[in-house]
Amino acid sequence: VGCSISQASVSILTDLLIGKTLNQAETISNSFMHLMQSKGTEKGDENLLEDAVALAGVSQYPARIKCALLGWMAFKDASVQALSKQN
Repeated sequence: VGCSISQASVSILTDLLIGKTLNQAETISNSFMHLMQSKGTEKGDENLLEDAVALAGVSQYPARIKCALLGWMAFKDASVQALSKQN
Protein backbone atom coordinates (compact mmCIF):
# COMPACT_ATOMS: atom_id res chain seq x y z
CA VAL A 1 0.00 0.00 0.00
CA GLY A 2 1.24 3.48 -0.80
CA CYS A 3 1.74 5.80 -3.72
CA SER A 4 3.59 4.68 -6.82
CA ILE A 5 6.73 6.58 -5.79
CA SER A 6 6.95 4.86 -2.41
CA GLN A 7 6.26 1.45 -3.95
CA ALA A 8 8.89 1.92 -6.64
CA SER A 9 11.40 3.21 -4.12
CA VAL A 10 10.90 0.27 -1.75
CA SER A 11 11.17 -2.17 -4.65
CA ILE A 12 14.48 -0.62 -5.69
CA LEU A 13 15.65 -0.55 -2.07
CA THR A 14 14.94 -4.25 -1.69
CA ASP A 15 16.76 -5.17 -4.90
CA LEU A 16 19.74 -3.02 -3.94
CA LEU A 17 20.21 -4.16 -0.35
CA ILE A 18 19.63 -7.91 -0.51
CA GLY A 19 22.97 -9.62 -0.03
CA LYS A 20 24.77 -6.47 1.14
CA THR A 21 26.51 -6.07 4.49
CA LEU A 22 25.03 -3.56 6.90
CA ASN A 23 27.91 -1.16 6.20
CA GLN A 24 27.35 -1.41 2.44
CA ALA A 25 23.60 -0.94 2.90
CA GLU A 26 24.14 2.14 5.07
CA THR A 27 26.44 3.66 2.45
CA ILE A 28 23.82 3.10 -0.24
CA SER A 29 21.05 4.43 2.00
CA ASN A 30 23.00 7.57 2.91
CA SER A 31 23.75 8.21 -0.76
CA PHE A 32 20.07 7.90 -1.67
CA MET A 33 19.05 10.23 1.15
CA HIS A 34 21.61 12.77 -0.04
CA LEU A 35 20.20 12.46 -3.56
CA MET A 36 16.68 13.13 -2.29
CA GLN A 37 17.84 16.23 -0.40
CA SER A 38 19.65 17.66 -3.44
CA LYS A 39 16.59 19.49 -4.83
CA GLY A 40 17.44 18.24 -8.30
CA THR A 41 21.06 19.39 -8.33
CA GLU A 42 22.52 15.87 -8.06
CA LYS A 43 22.16 12.98 -10.49
CA GLY A 44 23.33 10.29 -8.08
CA ASP A 45 26.10 7.73 -8.35
CA GLU A 46 24.74 5.13 -10.76
CA ASN A 47 27.46 2.66 -9.78
CA LEU A 48 26.30 2.79 -6.16
CA LEU A 49 22.57 3.49 -6.47
CA GLU A 50 21.89 1.56 -9.69
CA ASP A 51 18.16 1.88 -10.53
CA ALA A 52 17.56 4.28 -7.63
CA VAL A 53 18.99 7.11 -9.75
CA ALA A 54 15.74 6.93 -11.72
CA LEU A 55 14.11 8.61 -8.71
CA ALA A 56 16.45 11.63 -8.81
CA GLY A 57 13.71 13.80 -10.30
CA VAL A 58 11.58 13.27 -7.20
CA SER A 59 14.01 15.50 -5.28
CA GLN A 60 12.56 18.49 -7.15
CA TYR A 61 9.15 17.94 -5.54
CA PRO A 62 9.32 18.48 -1.76
CA ALA A 63 5.89 16.92 -1.19
CA ARG A 64 7.08 13.67 -2.80
CA ILE A 65 10.50 13.32 -1.17
CA LYS A 66 8.88 11.73 1.89
CA CYS A 67 7.21 9.18 -0.38
CA ALA A 68 10.55 8.16 -1.86
CA LEU A 69 12.24 8.05 1.55
CA LEU A 70 9.56 6.11 3.46
CA GLY A 71 11.06 2.65 2.95
CA TRP A 72 14.62 3.93 3.31
CA MET A 73 13.80 5.51 6.67
CA ALA A 74 12.15 2.26 7.79
CA PHE A 75 15.34 0.40 6.84
CA LYS A 76 17.45 2.91 8.76
CA ASP A 77 15.25 2.59 11.85
CA ALA A 78 15.28 -1.21 11.68
CA SER A 79 19.06 -1.33 11.34
CA VAL A 80 19.53 1.01 14.33
CA GLN A 81 17.19 -1.15 16.42
CA ALA A 82 18.96 -4.35 15.37
CA LEU A 83 22.37 -2.92 16.22
CA SER A 84 21.20 -1.67 19.61
CA LYS A 85 19.94 -5.16 20.49
CA GLN A 86 23.32 -6.66 19.60
CA ASN A 87 25.14 -4.40 22.04
